Amino acid sequence: MLDATVQNESPATPAEIWAILRETARRQEEAAAESSRRQAEYEKSRAEAAEESNRRQAKLDRQLKALARRINKVSQSVKEVNESTGKIQNRYGEVLEYMVEPNLLHKFREFGFAFEKSKIGERINRENQGEDAQVDIRLFGAEQDMLVEVKSKPSIDDVKDHLERMAKVRAYYDKTGNKRKLFGAVAGMIITDPVRQFAQESGFYVIKPSGDTFDISVPEVTFAPCQW
Repeated sequence: MLDATVQNESPATPAEIWAILRETARRQEEAAAESSRRQAEYEKSRAEAAEESNRRQAKLDRQLKALARRINKVSQSVKEVNESTGKIQNRYGEVLEYMVEPNLLHKFREFGFAFEKSKIGERINRENQGEDAQVDIRLFGAEQDMLVEVKSKPSIDDVKDHLERMAKVRAYYDKTGNKRKLFGAVAGMIITDPVRQFAQESGFYVIKPSGDTFDISVPEVTFAPCQW
């Protein structure tokens, strides 16, 4: 029965074959055209995305450069302010030295010292022996000397630096045969309570303004100044 059916089917005519081939070719062309269209859209989208990315990157680069210029400008301004502040603080320190120094000899007599003279801005060093210390004010006595560190607003680090300075000068005294005892003091226009307390606990006298003059401050309890 199957053989009879196959035998009864008539073969395709040349016209039908050409029609099938033309339809196949048409569909292939449409598929190729659709593929080309999609590829073109993809390439266009990719190009637009790359262009947008480049545009945003260029904008970001401009913003970063502008920010860098602003940061440099601010940094320069801060540097100038710090330099100016440092100069002003140095001037305050110099002014305070000349305000304090003339009356120190008299003031310290109240604490049992008999200093005979004073000197401002002295560098104490000894070549090849390692000592090198800048002393703001040094008071001289027959058996005792006093080293006074002067700052517009001394800090705890300034007090620590003065402790190191005292040790250096003591070493210099020992190497040069100077037997005088050494005492220390810290002077400032503004001295906070923590700095005052730390200085006094370190064995320093504290010198601070009081009206038109200054006072030498010691704790209310028994104070034993450190001796180097």
